[in-house]
Amino acid sequence: YGHLLEATRATLAEHRPIPFVARIILSVFERPRLLALVMLGGRVLRALGIARLLAKLPGRPGFAMAMLASTRRGTSRVQTVPQTRGSRGSVALLTGCVMEGLFTETNRATERTLVTNDYALRDAPGQGCCGALHAHAGDADAARRLARVNVAAFERADIDHICLNAAGCGAMMKEYAHLLAHEPE
Repeated sequence: YGHLLEATRATLAEHRPIPFVARIILSVFERPRLLALVMLGGRVLRALGIARLLAKLPGRPGFAMAMLASTRRGTSRVQTVPQTRGSRGSVALLTGCVMEGLFTETNRATERTLVTNDYALRDAPGQGCCGALHAHAGDADAARRLARVNVAAFERADIDHICLNAAGCGAMMKEYAHLLAHEPE
């Protein structure tokens, strides 16, 4: 069903462009520095309580601010991740765009869990957004571009496993073979 839905949206996007606001949002997710700046802005809005106040707005803006306000966590300090021998193999975490931007402590907890379970934690420099938002919106070309970036980043990392802690990203990465099926490399 997911393949049919995304293919249909991509076909529709050829005849009826993706709405302007959606195109802007999707373009932000394709640009890591701009995305980092937007996520910083989101954390500031959340920390100052502005997101909670704006959650009372009607419609989509209020809904978006309510979602942002709901990501607020306690004041836990981010702990450093110890290193290990890695007798179970090497692993890199897909840090993700939203996960790293708004749920940094969840990524660090995931890393600590992997190390505690004797996986050697490795970086995968150059990784980025998984492309799920783009695929769901019908922008298959951008989804493929983002998938290629991640495939290359994890190949360069020379690891045994990839770990994810975001269900949407995990589902998207499982679809990379389908998404990139027509690309020989």
